[in-house]
Amino acid sequence: NVLKNPMTSILMDTPYRLKSLLEMMYTLEKSLGVKREYFLAMELGKSNESYLRGSLKLLRNASKGLEKPEFILVQKGLCP
Repeated sequence: NVLKNPMTSILMDTPYRLKSLLEMMYTLEKSLGVKREYFLAMELGKSNESYLRGSLKLLRNASKGLEKPEFILVQKGLCP
């Protein structure tokens, strides 16, 4: 499980899975009692390139109105 990994993780998936991935990770994060910071880059190299940074809740809410963007999700590592 990527949420249990203390290292910084970079996730890439198909565009149509962004919303389900964020929802699944948000649910797991809540059940594990873990809070991490995330960075979401969408449509890299395109004119509508955009970035979001914050909690999974923030990213999940901000991505609700989006179509199916290509994306990279970076999960910040845990500090010792």
